[in-house]
Amino acid sequence: MKPTSAHFRQLFLLLCICGIFTVTGCSAHTPPAKGNSNLPIATVNGAPLQIGEFRLLAQKLRSGVIQTFIKEYGAQYGKDFWNTSYGEGGTPQEYLKQMALKEATVAKVIQLLAKENGLIDKIDYSDFAIRLQKENMRRENAVKNKDPIYGPVQYEEAAFYEYWLSNLKLQTMQYLSDDSAWSPNDREIQAYYEANRTTAFHQPDLYSFDKIIFPLHDRQETYKKAEKAREELTKGKPFNQVAQAYNVSGEVEHGSFNPRKIMEPGLDDEGFLKLLQSLSEGEVSDIWEERDSLQIIQLTERINGGDKPLEEVRDAVKSSIMEQKLNQWVSDKAKEAKVELTSSYYQFEF
Repeated sequence: MKPTSAHFRQLFLLLCICGIFTVTGCSAHTPPAKGNSNLPIATVNGAPLQIGEFRLLAQKLRSGVIQTFIKEYGAQYGKDFWNTSYGEGGTPQEYLKQMALKEATVAKVIQLLAKENGLIDKIDYSDFAIRLQKENMRRENAVKNKDPIYGPVQYEEAAFYEYWLSNLKLQTMQYLSDDSAWSPNDREIQAYYEANRTTAFHQPDLYSFDKIIFPLHDRQETYKKAEKAREELTKGKPFNQVAQAYNVSGEVEHGSFNPRKIMEPGLDDEGFLKLLQSLSEGEVSDIWEERDSLQIIQLTERINGGDKPLEEVRDAVKSSIMEQKLNQWVSDKAKEAKVELTSSYYQFEF
């Protein structure tokens, strides 16, 4: 298996796809669906979808379905909620099963693609359950031996499924990136960069400003003092004169802010950046509270950060295009997938 690149790791949690597909039924007799988690509830292009995996996906969607029926159909959540029919919406039970089947089909398409490319041997739920057990045993032993681990001490089943499926898709993207049929060419890379350069690849602006500082000794008195200074500015008194009158140094205090650098610990960098972004050059802020002072800021200069050059972000652009291509391919294949239901699907209840 090829190593996963840093740029593909950054895509690790951005792997949501949706799709519509054709379903055909089959009538083989099976035990009740709430029993064996390894019992097939359907097949997707011949690959078994077991109850355990189907249930995991349904549980993830459960709260969203409840909210949908409450909001759109005025449903009341209670003991009869899941099997009550709400007009065109049908029953929440059946709606949830349909949504879970859509997600399961997408998941199976991803798993089958990974298997076809030799990235994984087995893609059934029973093998996934063994992987989860082994991973949690590894983590338990690591904790006992005081070895470092990343993430939780023990994975919950749902969290590990998300991790496993996302990582499987990520590995598939990385593997296919060396295939000329998948990998974007220079024209595609240039076009994507031009379309997204001012949003995805824009460097933060730099800021220069003047400030009036009021040390926070007595909060009430300090606020009165700052409000008086702000009132003078509102009435048109020049900023430099007000600053000289109120700053302890008797001078205008100057500052700069570079969002690309880590600022002093304890300061509200994000809030201060939003404040600077809201100001035009020459505009004066309202009273701003820092860790140990109140401040009034006048923005003196905003330096456009410009766009990162293509060569600096080429790998990120390539990864983004690969993600789009794979998402579209999976969505198309999910629509075309042959999904055959077993009787367990119809018997399945939450």
